[in-house]
Amino acid sequence: LGVARVLGSQTHFARTCVGTPFYLSPELVNGAEYDGRSDVWALGCILYELCTLRHPFDARNQGALIFKIMQGRYPALPEGRYSADLAGLVDRLLVRDSGRRPDVAAILAAEPVARRAKALGIDLPADVLARRDRRGARPSGAPPRPAGRKAGGDGGAAAARRRGQDG
Repeated sequence: LGVARVLGSQTHFARTCVGTPFYLSPELVNGAEYDGRSDVWALGCILYELCTLRHPFDARNQGALIFKIMQGRYPALPEGRYSADLAGLVDRLLVRDSGRRPDVAAILAAEPVARRAKALGIDLPADVLARRDRRGARPSGAPPRPAGRKAGGDGGAAAARRRGQDG
């Protein structure tokens, strides 16, 4: 998903990367260790791009692009065009702190994704269903929604993005 990584057979984190700059996660552009949650970030970028036909983070040069990625602010999805579930999913995938991003199993177990998979006749893997049953409908990788706020969970940055502030 925009990032090629080198992993040793016993390593969990990669330390080098090559990738399409538009999809690089904050931890990658910061030179930090990364894991599969960088791919979750890239998935968020792709999902955003499918909805808007634009990159969530765009700039005239690589330095400015990296700055925007590090800030983690992007224009909101057009209101009224997409469901709150979809906008919330994009927000969760594009959380700057990789530790707060859901993993793939959590994405699949999330209520809107599981509901859509069922409607399409797609059988989710048994471990995803078991995880979902153990946790009630909230997978461990999905941050809880604070009362009175839409999904996003990044200290108000999601609300700022929804207002169209892109830094």
